[in-house]
Amino acid sequence: MILNRKKALSTLLCSALIMFGLSTQAGAAMVQFNLTPFTGDPTEATITVDDMINAGFFTVTVKVDDTNTGNLGDITGVFFDAGGATKGQLLTTADITGITDPHIGFDTNTSNLGGGVNLNGGGANNPGTFDVGVRFDGNNAGFFSTIEFRIADPAANVNLELSDFSRFALRLQTVGSAPNGGDGSSKLVSGGPTSVPIPNAALLFGTGLIGLIGLARRKKINQHK
Repeated sequence: MILNRKKALSTLLCSALIMFGLSTQAGAAMVQFNLTPFTGDPTEATITVDDMINAGFFTVTVKVDDTNTGNLGDITGVFFDAGGATKGQLLTTADITGITDPHIGFDTNTSNLGGGVNLNGGGANNPGTFDVGVRFDGNNAGFFSTIEFRIADPAANVNLELSDFSRFALRLQTVGSAPNGGDGSSKLVSGGPTSVPIPNAALLFGTGLIGLIGLARRKKINQHK
């Protein structure tokens, strides 16, 4: 009877460890980037890349945040690095889908998408070129301070992974006070990813695992009394 209990408890502990490991991996399925201007008017933005919201896609969510600056801006260009010439630069315009604001331009190894959607300026702070640039319709389609788009999981020879996304830049026009902006302009860049959130499921599994370990120890102590 004691052996059966030990075996059952051992199985439960192993299952909890496996589930905790899986849930922790799920927590690494989102990365976040914080962006600030390298030239132009004061603005801030966050970008998250998530590979779990839509199976087979990376979902990119871009949000201009007016909390600290009081300014919003119309997102007209998103630039990102994702693995260089052997990965991100192999993407094509057809890989960009599910866009809030119409997608009217695409290029690789770029910092200039035309129509004023570029990363020029900033002197020594200029971030240079990026693996991919995506241009949006901007003012012609409305004012978009938040957009979402998907990057198709490319062919096996590309093997793009979440960890390949290393930095982002934004081109904002019509920058000004919320809710509709103004006549300003801003160009923003991020550093590397700043957070990898762990979902509540991972915390629950971790708590349960600790409880199971504690229970096993108490049983062992009681058996030796």
